[in-house]
Parts: sequence; structure tokens; C-alpha cells
Amino acid sequence: MDAERRETIVLEIQRWRRSRLLPEQYCDFLLNLYQDESDKSNVGRQVMGIPSNVIRDSGIGGWLGFMAAIAIISCVVFYFTSFDLPMQIGVTALGLLVSFGAGAWWREKLPSLSYLAFGIGCIALFAAGFAILKQQGLLTADGILLLVAGCSLVWLAVGISARMNMFHFCGWVGLLLAYVHVLKAGAPHLSWFSVQMSFLPLGVLFIWIGRLLMERHRRVAPVYFSIGGLLWFAAEPFLLYAGIGGTGWIPVAFLVKLTVAGAILFALRKTWTEWIGE
Repeated sequence: MDAERRETIVLEIQRWRRSRLLPEQYCDFLLNLYQDESDKSNVGRQVMGIPSNVIRDSGIGGWLGFMAAIAIISCVVFYFTSFDLPMQIGVTALGLLVSFGAGAWWREKLPSLSYLAFGIGCIALFAAGFAILKQQGLLTADGILLLVAGCSLVWLAVGISARMNMFHFCGWVGLLLAYVHVLKAGAPHLSWFSVQMSFLPLGVLFIWIGRLLMERHRRVAPVYFSIGGLLWFAAEPFLLYAGIGGTGWIPVAFLVKLTVAGAILFALRKTWTEWIGE
């Protein structure tokens, strides 16, 4: 078998390993069959999800292209605030299109690079929005609230569409922070009971949604369980943050909630341990 055909087969086996189409042990066995002795020491070695032999055998053109892309991005970042508003919006939209497109393209082939591309796009969206608000004199509490809510919706969409729980979770957390800010505006008119009712039903709702998703979408369910858990304990930190009521009862309420949550987890331990173990 010639070297070019062997390399093609090796790259395909490595793709099977990354996408988990075959067990890792079987992929190692196939790699040992098709790789020559000079490459066997690099079996399974990757750099940010890229097989090490791909980087090692890359040409000067690829390296120059990579460096040129970094240089262009750096110039755009340095001179972003000197652009007028339409160009800032256009540059931001183009950057998101490139980063999200790359993330979608690499989703199955190079999962690590896919996460990195989506992460860069999400961070760039928030950074660009922050810079635009500051330059336009809109960096107020309401402006930041809208920015966080808008970015959170994008993160949520990325997490759901790309099946990435990290972005899915961050999107809900961002919306939760925006909700806390809106709730804080009415703090003078809130009581201890109204604060509890602002968080507890939402926590129960998210936990219930997570329970429903366990049947057919088990991979997504932990996101909703996590958000539900945050909402279950969110009232006490909010009471301290907003300065509502006496602080003496806040630790007591938190301990009661902790006891209830512990009792529920203990009672259902056979169910959720089997689910986590799968």
C-alpha cells in the first residue's frame, strides 16, 4: 500500500475515534495496522483536537495563512473603536458568521476546535457590544441588561443548535442574571415571600423540564437540572444583594432548602445515579 493511501486511511480512522463511531481500542488496533513504524509513536496524539501528524506535515502556506488571519483579526480588534457604527456592526456580523460557521463545520470532525470557534464568537459578540455601547454613550444599567440578554439568547441558540451544553447553560445563566437585575429594580416593594415566589416556581419548572427531557433528550437534561438547582437556592443570595428583610433568617431558609434538596436526592438516589452512570 502506498504512503498516500495509508495516510488517508489513518486520517479516517482518527476521525472515527474523535466522533466515537468505533470504540477507542478498536481504533488503536486499526492504527497499529495501517501506520508505519515512524508514525506509531504518534497514535492518538492530538493538539486541540487536530492530529499531530497533520500539524507536523503541514506546508508553509498553511502556516502563513494562519499567521495572516491572526494579524487581520488583531488589527480589527485594535482599530474597532475607530470604525463608524455601520462598519462596527458589519465587522461584528462577519466575525460571528466566520466563527460560528467554522464551529459548525468542525463540530463532528474536530470537536475541540469547534468549541474554541464558538467560544471566540460568543466572547467577541459580548466584547463588540460592550465597545459599541461605550462609544455611543449607552453604557448604562439598562444598556448592559439588554446586551447580556441579547448575548444570552445567542449563547442559548448556539448551545441548542450545536448540541453544546456549556453554551446552553451559559445562555440560561445570562438570562437569569438579567432577570435578577430586573427584579432588583423593584426591590423596595418586594417582601421575603415575594422573592421566594419569584425564584422557587421557576426552579421547580426547570427541574420538571429536565425530568421530562430525561426520556428522549437525556444529554440536555443536566442543563435544566442545574438551572433549576440554581433557582432553588437563588432567593437567599438575592435577599442579601437587594438588602431585603433581616439577614438573620436568610441562613435558616438556605439550610432548610439544603435539607429538602438533600432529602430528595437521597430518596431518588437509585434513579439519578443510574442516569448519571449511563
